[in-house]
Amino acid sequence: MILRRSTVVAWLATVLALLVGLAVPAQAADLGAAQRATAWMGQQSIDDPGKVADALIALAASNDPTQAPVVDRLTTTLKDKGAAYAAGAPEAAAKVAVALEAVGADPRTALGTDLIAAVKNGIASDGSFGSYPGPFASGLAAVALTRADEDVPAALGTNLLTFQGKDGGFSYQAGQPSDADSTALALQALTALGDDASIRKAVAWADQNIQPDGSYAGYNPVNSTAVMASALAATGKNVDASVIYLTSQQQADGSFLNAGTPDVLATAQAALGLSGVSYLDATWSGSPAASGTPSPAGSSTATPAAVPATPAAGWLDPSAWLGSAAALVVVVGAVVVGLRRPSRR
Repeated sequence: MILRRSTVVAWLATVLALLVGLAVPAQAADLGAAQRATAWMGQQSIDDPGKVADALIALAASNDPTQAPVVDRLTTTLKDKGAAYAAGAPEAAAKVAVALEAVGADPRTALGTDLIAAVKNGIASDGSFGSYPGPFASGLAAVALTRADEDVPAALGTNLLTFQGKDGGFSYQAGQPSDADSTALALQALTALGDDASIRKAVAWADQNIQPDGSYAGYNPVNSTAVMASALAATGKNVDASVIYLTSQQQADGSFLNAGTPDVLATAQAALGLSGVSYLDATWSGSPAASGTPSPAGSSTATPAAVPATPAAGWLDPSAWLGSAAALVVVVGAVVVGLRRPSRR
């Protein structure tokens, strides 16, 4: 059978569209586990503005529409109490700004004070940020500004790199050993800045320091693993092992522990890691980001779900797309050769 050239071109366009779709890496996520975590948080009385901000970011990440009343309640609490909290330190202003951005509120006006201006004013001339300068504070600043469509000052990135060790990881203080929490927040700042080279070094550190069970060491491995998984997901990195670890640590009521006790911060950060999104892209829409059937409590099997990652750096894990790219080259080559042959009428 001889195909008309127009038919071949149409077929090629279809194949290209399919292969390009396959080339976008799907991030590991267990939305069922994430939504159980946020359901537990919704049952807690949370009044501290800092914890309210963490809870709202987690709720935005898991995107469970049944939790809409909780999102409304906590947003109201943050609007009532967040201004005083944000005035305490620039990094607090950045955290509240990220939470408001995650639930669709304007951080410039929602609290009657401009939190984005507070973040900008908190960046010193040398690029350091906040009352306690370091990767965690700078990461929050970069995320808050990026989500508000503001440029992240290059000086902030330059200062941030003073905390990066020769091993590629970041520490809370220059000269100290690299740690997962600092590296995770630094990664989100680097992603916002588009610093591909530094991202690769930090990801290499994460690859070298992941534990056999998928966790990362830290003051609480649940928190450290969760923030690292969410930061790596924003780069396109596969985080299956960390998601499986987190699901193995979830309690029957949906919570996560810190020092043997159910903890709001641990549960909020775990929900973020389980959702496969980061501070950069956790966004409340009132509907699930993907259809996830809740996995049984304590399950150690993650349910992969296609969660869009939008890395500002444009750097993706090559293992996620090389196979499709190779197939694309083969198909294009075959069709081009076919089109060059003289057609028989």
